[in-house]
Order: sequence, then C-alpha cells, then structure tokens
Amino acid sequence: MMQILERMFDCVQSKVYRNRALENYCGVAVEAPKLHGNIGVLFRTCATLGNVDFLATVGARYDKNLHWDPSDSHRILPTWHFQDFATLRKNLPLCSVLVGVELDSKSENLESFEHPDRAIYLFGSEDNGLSHQARRSCRHLIKLPSATGTSMNLSSAGSIVMWDRYVKLRRKYEK
Repeated sequence: MMQILERMFDCVQSKVYRNRALENYCGVAVEAPKLHGNIGVLFRTCATLGNVDFLATVGARYDKNLHWDPSDSHRILPTWHFQDFATLRKNLPLCSVLVGVELDSKSENLESFEHPDRAIYLFGSEDNGLSHQARRSCRHLIKLPSATGTSMNLSSAGSIVMWDRYVKLRRKYEK
C-alpha cells in the first residue's frame, strides 16, 4: 500500500500545479465500458494532458488482455480495474468528490461547472450511461452541451471534460 501511495505522490508532484500538489488530484473512472478502443483513447488523453493522477475501470466488459492503449498510459498512470461500483466506492481516496458525467435533468452544464480540487470523474458506459447507484453516489452530475440532445462518444466526452478541468484550474491557480 505504501508503494502505491508513493507512486501516486510522485505522479501528483509532476503535474502542472506543483505548488498545489498536495491539495489537488484527479482520477478518471469508467463504469461498465464496452469498447476497449474508447478506453484507450480516453486514458491516452488523460496521460497526455498530465492533469490526471490515476485511472480506473468498473465492471469492464472488454477483454483487458487486449492491447487497448498504444501509448501504454498504464505505465504512466496507476490504473485499477474494479469488479463493481460498490468496490470502487469503498476504495475512493479520502476527501475526494465523485463527479458523474451524464445527460440527466439534474446535471449541471460543463461550461458553468467549477471543478473540485480533489475529484474523481465517473463516466458511464457507451450504451447505458451511469448506473442509478452511481448517479445517486455522485456529489455532482455534469453534462456536455449537445445540439441534438444525444450523448457523445465516451472518449470524446472524457477528453473534453479533462481539457475543461485543465484549463479552468490552470487559470484559477495562475492568478
């Protein structure tokens, strides 16, 4: 356990916001992902932006033995695979805020959302979105604007949310 914490600390220290390293962290989790390609693209974006500290899947339905990320983001960021949402919830970092990304009447628009300093972003599956249990467990629900009212591809939506966090927190702490 200490090695995991040390690796997470090393990852956090290498981020853009070095002076705020102990106060900010971000994780990305995907519930019941179906397509390994979407996970690969999303996780690669997270590693490239450098504002994500760990990754997770919950109840993945794809073959985790497939080479799903050519950039090998799991070598850059700690990556966990949980069997179900209850197990993820039990293992969330202390003081973290769970933020669900979902088209829901209760969801706040991403443009006006103020990202928590210590957030775990939970994305739903490509075909079913977030489970009811996951929605109820999220402190915040956010949605991306859509001219058609339909959801975006998982990897696209995740990449946009992580870019939004990167830009907004950078502005906030560069002042």
